[in-house]
Amino acid sequence: MLEELERNLKKLDGKTITIKAQGEYPVKARTKVQAVAHYQNDGTKYITPAKFVETSEQRNFRKWNEELAKGIWAFILDATDRRLQQSANVVAKDIGKAVNRIDTRRLKKSMRAFLSK
Repeated sequence: MLEELERNLKKLDGKTITIKAQGEYPVKARTKVQAVAHYQNDGTKYITPAKFVETSEQRNFRKWNEELAKGIWAFILDATDRRLQQSANVVAKDIGKAVNRIDTRRLKKSMRAFLSK
């Protein structure tokens, strides 16, 4: 059993969670929602930073830590991404809730979590 846990822990090493805003705006330029999220969150020369990602992290830090710990522990026990993906989805949903600009709803509802090695 300990060997299996060790193997699963090694599989977990290097695994990352990425939150992306999926899709394009239905305009002629086909602007990527991810680009709009980046510009709105971090700001540009003409856009004041909204910092909705950082705001969400501050509001949900403890919840995210507990949620991700559950996902990580489940992965160590069974080496499947299912529970870890659920944890990442919670983070993505919370970031989407924190979006305080662009009322097209496309940005708020586009946040998706991806697991990668």
